[in-house]
Amino acid sequence: MRFWRQGKKVEGLVNRHLNLVDAALRAFGDALSAYLEGSETAAPLAKRVNEFESRADDVRREVIGELLHGALLGNYREDMLRLVERTDGLANSADALVNSLIYQQIRIPEALKPLVLEIGAKSIDILDQLCVAVQKLFSNMHEVPKYTHQIEKTEGEIDKIEHAAIQTLFQMDLPLAEKIWVRDFISHLAQLSDRAEDLSDLLEIIVAKRRT
Repeated sequence: MRFWRQGKKVEGLVNRHLNLVDAALRAFGDALSAYLEGSETAAPLAKRVNEFESRADDVRREVIGELLHGALLGNYREDMLRLVERTDGLANSADALVNSLIYQQIRIPEALKPLVLEIGAKSIDILDQLCVAVQKLFSNMHEVPKYTHQIEKTEGEIDKIEHAAIQTLFQMDLPLAEKIWVRDFISHLAQLSDRAEDLSDLLEIIVAKRRT
């Protein structure tokens, strides 16, 4: 375990960064629910997403600084950098999504709201699994695959919901431009789980390297 002892500060920063990304995604889930319900709390919640995303970005830069100053063995620095950068991308995506909702006032048809909420909820479930998987990477890497496999399973479920939502959307009596507008939002929302699955693949690669 020499590798992780050398990188104890990095471990703390990575977990701090992950907690901020988690907070950003949860604020996004709350903002999404509020927006679909027509609540005035949607805009303040959107600002919370931006705040958490900005703080996560600050911690990401701290991690990079530690890595550039030689924290961790050389062959693991790149993997850790990729892990943090991709995790940060989740918060960036959530911030972009909530901004598009609030500023563009995207009109989600009533029949699609339950499916959109389900995609959002399952995306947060994936992040829960991802958080535990990253913690296990530092404490007990042999348990990481248990969580990455669950991420892959949930990502497949989200794909099915996305396809059902888009199929339902294009059967509606709406202008084509509006259908495309809503479709793009749903697709970008579902891409949160794609990003998380990419991260789970990276975790599996890191574990495989440490076993060799």
